[in-house]
Amino acid sequence: MVKTVIDSAMDAHLNEIANFGDRMTICRLAPIDYNEANQSITQATSGKSLGQQTLTLSNGLGTYSFQTGDTSGRKAQVVEQTSITLSETANANHLALLSTVRSALLLVTTITSQAVTAGNTATVQTFDLEVRDPT
Repeated sequence: MVKTVIDSAMDAHLNEIANFGDRMTICRLAPIDYNEANQSITQATSGKSLGQQTLTLSNGLGTYSFQTGDTSGRKAQVVEQTSITLSETANANHLALLSTVRSALLLVTTITSQAVTAGNTATVQTFDLEVRDPT
């Protein structure tokens, strides 16, 4: 039995992030909701944000660009973010993409754990969000 999903349907899934994911936060643990991802340790005891970066919305014109997936399907590539000011000192091990307009947590992913220090800056290298073809 053949299983297919057209590219535009997979792009619609990725467009939710590209059209509304306007903030990236570097986190000390995996946040479970918008507030945890958006607030620092000093703002709230449940806060997980160590630093934040405003992202430019839109497929192909800013932070996100859509391409054919590496394995199959489609992917949104998130371009490198530099000079992210860190507001807290802790071990960074997650990234979160947020919609400030919707007060929504859109995505959480792991990163290589690294000690970061308040007042310094961080760089998040280009990474992919991939939606694979059905199998």
